[in-house]
Amino acid sequence: MIQSSSSHPDYPHLPSDSDTNILPVLLKCWGIFRRYWYWFALSTVLSLIAGYVYQQMQDRVYSGEAVILIDSSSDSSHGGMRSRSKNSLNTLMQLNGINVGDNLENELFILSSLRLMKQVVATLGLEVDYTCREGLHNVALYRDRPFTVHFDRPSKRYTRMEAVINPDNTVTLTDFEGIRGLSSEQENLKLKVPFGVKTKTPIGTLTLYKETPFRRFPKGTPIVVHHYSNEIAARIYKKALTAAEYSKESSLLLLTCTDINKHRAEDVLNEVCNIYKKDIVDNKNRVAQRTAEFIDERLTLISRELSDVEHRLATFKQNNSIVDLTATATAMTQQSIQARQKTIELETELSVASFLADHLRSSGKGKEVIPAVAGFTNAALAQQITEYNRLVLTRNRYAVNSNDDTPAVRDLDRQLEALRSAINTSLANHVKSIELELRAARSTQSRFDGQAGAIPVKEREALDIVRQQNLKEALYTFLLNKREEVALQLAIEEANVRVVEEPLFASRPISPRKGIIMLIALLLGILIPSFAFWLLDLFDHTVSGRQDVENALDIPIVGELPHVKKTTDQTLVYDVDTDQNSPSAEAFRLLRYGLHFMNRTAKVFLITSASPGQGKSFVSRNLAVALSMTGKKVLLVDTDVRKQNLTAGFTNGRKKGLTEYLIGDSEAPHDIIHTDGVCKGVDFLPAGTIPPNVSELLMSERFEQMIATLRQHYDFILLDTTPCFAVADAGIVSRVAEVTLFVMRVGVQSKHGLPAVAELYRSRKIGNICLVINDCDIKARTYGYGYGYGYGYGYGNNLDETASRKWWQLW
Repeated sequence: MIQSSSSHPDYPHLPSDSDTNILPVLLKCWGIFRRYWYWFALSTVLSLIAGYVYQQMQDRVYSGEAVILIDSSSDSSHGGMRSRSKNSLNTLMQLNGINVGDNLENELFILSSLRLMKQVVATLGLEVDYTCREGLHNVALYRDRPFTVHFDRPSKRYTRMEAVINPDNTVTLTDFEGIRGLSSEQENLKLKVPFGVKTKTPIGTLTLYKETPFRRFPKGTPIVVHHYSNEIAARIYKKALTAAEYSKESSLLLLTCTDINKHRAEDVLNEVCNIYKKDIVDNKNRVAQRTAEFIDERLTLISRELSDVEHRLATFKQNNSIVDLTATATAMTQQSIQARQKTIELETELSVASFLADHLRSSGKGKEVIPAVAGFTNAALAQQITEYNRLVLTRNRYAVNSNDDTPAVRDLDRQLEALRSAINTSLANHVKSIELELRAARSTQSRFDGQAGAIPVKEREALDIVRQQNLKEALYTFLLNKREEVALQLAIEEANVRVVEEPLFASRPISPRKGIIMLIALLLGILIPSFAFWLLDLFDHTVSGRQDVENALDIPIVGELPHVKKTTDQTLVYDVDTDQNSPSAEAFRLLRYGLHFMNRTAKVFLITSASPGQGKSFVSRNLAVALSMTGKKVLLVDTDVRKQNLTAGFTNGRKKGLTEYLIGDSEAPHDIIHTDGVCKGVDFLPAGTIPPNVSELLMSERFEQMIATLRQHYDFILLDTTPCFAVADAGIVSRVAEVTLFVMRVGVQSKHGLPAVAELYRSRKIGNICLVINDCDIKARTYGYGYGYGYGYGYGNNLDETASRKWWQLW
């Protein structure tokens, strides 16, 4: 386990930041992987299977794209302005702190608006959806559906049912859902419906019409029919449609539609473009239609007035027997005619201006366009009317897609109010200027009429009628010309939108991404057991190997003993039935060598530990055998009088032991020693009967005398005693020992107990302590120590274990 980089009072030898190395961490991870590779393999296989099942359960989603161009050179668009550049009015408004927005962004909003999508849903009939299962996922039936369901009434909420085509060309309808108040009987109702027959069902009256053959799926495949309201369906497909700018420097728009049926997505894209074009044309023609209606009204009125004037002229000529008034007054009224012509032109323009003024007064403050009647001599007024109509159309279009309280609509209302006031002022000024000019022209005409005083009164009356006739004819001709212009404008249905690239779809679905899902599954298969082992390591406060001991203690380590399966205190790694060249046997040989290297003259060894379960009795027994293998005479003494782990293995009925000698029941130690008690060459001195005063017996001089006597007959004496922190026996026995073997078992020895061991070493309460690490993992080799480099030399008895070691060595 990685230690903290900061210093710890109980761990004086923890590495600092400069000493921290990633290599031990990697080695530890690799060791865990080698030890528990089967868990990683199982987790990876299960994760890959889960990933495969997950991606098979996901619907196949296809994505298509279409590119359209907004032509900014034409005025026939929404509001007549598509360019990114702002006109002078917008520039002035921006200088005053009013943001007028980007027109291309407005078009993006309109393209993805709910209003437009409702029309698409109604045109394509997307309120009814057909799906069925293919493997573990759903597929949508659009062009290849076997039948079409026609509902008599549109749905106000979502409803569904399941349909199955029968071999006799009928359809069985089941699983009705979506209508409130349906009983369980209605939901479980089964209806057998023929094609073309109107049928009443729990979700409404419907009719089934047979379509193309069901080639993709056999008969009997359940088909789920979903019936949405127009608004719900529009919201669903609105989420699937996105509109964005193709680039910041162009007027290209990119439309993207995603759906589980690419043919349906293609139709949605095409229909969105078509309805968008139609919407632009309808918006453009709204001004022309209003102008045509105005001209038709004026033509009806002027036609009636012209008929009255002509009738008066015919009656006047008939009553006064006048045939040619022009020939009669040609000589005397030549100049008067020119004055009259000027007066007629001014009266015509005054009449048109008056008509427009009356229209503005009658329309009030309504958001209607002003009829675009040309012929003004005042070009500024005509430009103001054109700008006003453009702003009215833009304002009405924004209000349809939002409401009257949005900032954009309120800004346009303020512009319209200001521009309407300016038009009223300009029109009033224009009428006044025409009236002044008309007054001057009439004055001139009166002067010329005075010069023609010789003309009879009746002839002058006839000329006045003719003048009114000419005026009405001129106005009638003017309105006819304008009506033809408007009719020509209405006949042009081209929008300033052009499809640059038809909808294109990839051959493969964009979702689910099988490679990414399987990669994530693979990573999860590795990370899940890694996280589990990390948690185990995080909450594991026991020693995991040599490195943990070396980081915390300065006590020398004389040996590491590998893990042995199914060990007990009576287990012998040198037994005749085991491989004496196994890693366990070699580990005890190394321990024997370490003890010899530490103290060549030592004969008495004390084996203890910090707590029970560390394996000290196992170490004592096998170390005694390892020492005897060198031809030495070894005595193993069970001084753990309280537990007697070693003594429990002898069942020959001989009960006397150490305690009997200490209390004086035995005269000589040899009377209670079992010759070759452990194995050949290893004698054993059992613990004896458990007395009530164990510590006092061990403190007696007879114990010291016994050890002194035994030293003369044995080369090595091993004292297996109690855990040193459990009872005081180990400290009492240590007075006769020359070397103390402190056994620490991996996975049992707590790290929190290491400071106490360090203090025991520093205080010298038990002399000449050296450590033995028990139950190390050979395969893990967490920090690079252990026996993974193989002992056995290729000629051992355990062939399977040797072959396994060779495989790992080659790897």
